[in-house]
Amino acid sequence: GKLLVLGGEGPGGQGSASVLNDAWEFDVFTLEWTQKAFKNQPIASRMAVGLVGGQVFVFGGRSSSSDSIGSSSLSSGASFVKLLPGGIQPSARHGHQLQFVGTSSFMVFGGEGWSGHCFNGGSVLSDVWSYS
Repeated sequence: GKLLVLGGEGPGGQGSASVLNDAWEFDVFTLEWTQKAFKNQPIASRMAVGLVGGQVFVFGGRSSSSDSIGSSSLSSGASFVKLLPGGIQPSARHGHQLQFVGTSSFMVFGGEGWSGHCFNGGSVLSDVWSYS
């Protein structure tokens, strides 16, 4: 099995955090980390990532445009593609959960919403969304 880590927040200096935009894969059998390089990698600090069938899906993050969904294969050098679902979509958010249901759909729950200028002070969300 493998674990994929995309972005996040790291030490930024003088009590602040910096947004990371790197990708790492951890092999649970060899206990080794490998840095991954994706083309068109999504914006930094994605907050929900799901893996199914050799594909990685990302949703949300810490920016006002974090209401998008992206997908890529796990192959090194693969490109992320922005998915364009129809209908009503979840609002921008971070700190939410993404869980696959079977192999063709996932659910997004909760998080903190965008307050117009930042996430701090945004509303706590308790909605549930399905993507398939």
